[in-house]
Amino acid sequence: QNKRKGKRTRMTEERQLKLEEIGFVWDASDKIGVQRNDEGWMRMFEELMEYKEKHGDCLVPNKNGDILKLRRWVSTQRQQYQNKKKGKTTQMTDERIDKLEGIGFVWDA
Repeated sequence: QNKRKGKRTRMTEERQLKLEEIGFVWDASDKIGVQRNDEGWMRMFEELMEYKEKHGDCLVPNKNGDILKLRRWVSTQRQQYQNKKKGKTTQMTDERIDKLEGIGFVWDA
């Protein structure tokens, strides 16, 4: 069941978790959802900073294991950035762009 609306859905709990990992906001008008989105984004940004500190860049490879979640997040940031450039609705903000560029994020990798 859809926990928010009490409706049946084919959305599995695993899919819900994956969407939340990349910062999906279930109700864009929900300020708490926006706050959770920001918190989730910052957690992943911190993971990316740790990756850069260890590896010297933000180019997260396609590998399984612990790094896969970070790789998916990095890919999502690139996709959202492209959508923002095209004027589409996106969760990418100028502040997030500044943070990512501040650590040497590569948009077209």
